[in-house]
Amino acid sequence: MLLSLEQEQELEPAGHLAELASALEGAHARVLDGLGSNTAVRFVGGRLRPEKPGALAEPPLMKELRTLVDGMLLRLDFPELLLEVFDRTGLPADFTHLSGADATMEDFPTSLARRPPCPGGT
Repeated sequence: MLLSLEQEQELEPAGHLAELASALEGAHARVLDGLGSNTAVRFVGGRLRPEKPGALAEPPLMKELRTLVDGMLLRLDFPELLLEVFDRTGLPADFTHLSGADATMEDFPTSLARRPPCPGGT
């Protein structure tokens, strides 16, 4: 590992690890020292519980940016796009009926394309 760092001087692994351990211990001590005065965190049942951050104010140019971005986005008919993808890829042919039986699948692409998207994108 030390050789991969391409250090000019020869480093000794034990000394290098001791230096890193010391730096980590110092950072840990600084964090602990600051917890008493930090009002955004508290201890409950021996566990550290941070406060939930509040909402930030919307930047002044955000409305203008949204309008600009909305004007750049393509308008598309999602079901029509899915039907085109199905036609080009043959995707619906890879689906099988839940029961495993040979179900009538001739309207399956249309049914799948017309299904509304799930909330939250799942």
